Amino acid sequence: MTIKQEKIVNVNTPALDVSTSPAVGAPDYRRVLKGEVYVVSEFPNKDSLHREVFAAFLGAIERVAGPALAERASREGVERLHEFMRPADFAMVVDGFRDDLAASYTLYRFAAEFSRDVLGVRSEIWIDGRLVPRIYPPQTTVLAHCAELQAFSGYLDVHGPHVESWFGHSRDEINLWYAIGNVTEGNGLIIYKDAFKQPLRHDANRYLARGQKIGRPYVYTLSPGGVLVFAGEHLHASHINVTQETRVVVTIRLSGDPPGLSKRSKWSGWYRSSTILHSDPRRFQAMRKGRLIRESRAIYRFLARFYKLQRFKIRARGRRQTPGVQPGAYAGDSGQGSEPSVRLGPLGNFPPGSSVSVHTSRGILSVFNSGGALFIIDDRCPHRGASLADGWCEGKVVICPWHGLRFDLSTGRCVNFSTLQIRAYQPLVKDHTLFVGPPIHS
Repeated sequence: MTIKQEKIVNVNTPALDVSTSPAVGAPDYRRVLKGEVYVVSEFPNKDSLHREVFAAFLGAIERVAGPALAERASREGVERLHEFMRPADFAMVVDGFRDDLAASYTLYRFAAEFSRDVLGVRSEIWIDGRLVPRIYPPQTTVLAHCAELQAFSGYLDVHGPHVESWFGHSRDEINLWYAIGNVTEGNGLIIYKDAFKQPLRHDANRYLARGQKIGRPYVYTLSPGGVLVFAGEHLHASHINVTQETRVVVTIRLSGDPPGLSKRSKWSGWYRSSTILHSDPRRFQAMRKGRLIRESRAIYRFLARFYKLQRFKIRARGRRQTPGVQPGAYAGDSGQGSEPSVRLGPLGNFPPGSSVSVHTSRGILSVFNSGGALFIIDDRCPHRGASLADGWCEGKVVICPWHGLRFDLSTGRCVNFSTLQIRAYQPLVKDHTLFVGPPIHS
């Protein structure tokens, strides 16, 4: 068994450097719950498991797009799906794979055996019945089909930073992130290890709220059949796919203790490992069919209540929200005339290592002090509007805290996706006060 702990791509350096370090002993599920992150590249029965899972995924493609395209995906790899399949068909492939009872049983059994043989769990475990296949095509494809793909956040389009319990999952769960295809530094999973167990706020959509520093992002890569193991309470997000390969993975959730579900939990379909390991596959599939019918009715009732609640929250939020200046921000602008007309505040408010979001007449700006050098850029990431002042900064590069886009502070250019750019401004200092200068044309 080959186990590598914290196989990391450091997204903060121009050359994306993969560094690995061996784990101290075998991974233990309780160590995972305390924040350890593992990449497991080899484990018992890996080859046979991957053949079954890959064949099931090809079967879903065949049912949606026909045998010719399934054969092509087998020959060229699932990383090329976006080249010969319509993005609108991806949702049907996800549903087809998730509804494949034989594939589900294979993955449930894998989770039970993996927890026993790799994570060292000797007692009963619980496996979440909801498998989550995720197909993320390159961002160039997403841009051409935004309306189709953004409706499937987390399945066909990127997740924002979150922890699992915000969505009603078990508080003590472990995620097995299984790679069906290749996962690289440009489309992997981001984990914010510094934020583990920190008091974080989420917004109405259960993603990380703005105005919180979450530390360094770590991107994890996998080869086909590899598994990323991490606690569900780790703050994590999808890296925007800036490669030319489609990323295909499936998430399996398990708990070493009886699942501690929050009050808003929308799912109760957890299976005991003993049920999985000692059941005949056909008997288990028949049992799951009956459960799916019952649970689909429960999910429908939940969604109906959730829809009514969200409509109420949106109306209430619209009535009470008014624009304002963030605490500590300076908006002492004297108009939009000649430079320097927009005052940002005394230099003492921008010490080395700081990043501050400031409301001005030119919009919301981010001010960075990196080693004594001042930079001013537009605050909102052009991808989804994240506040770049919340991002991780090293040297002249800031990383979007939501999906991993990297921007050059001196020019505003996006380093890892060239079609995006933000506006950068010249910082001007007068009488120990910082002002916004003219835009920098790159």
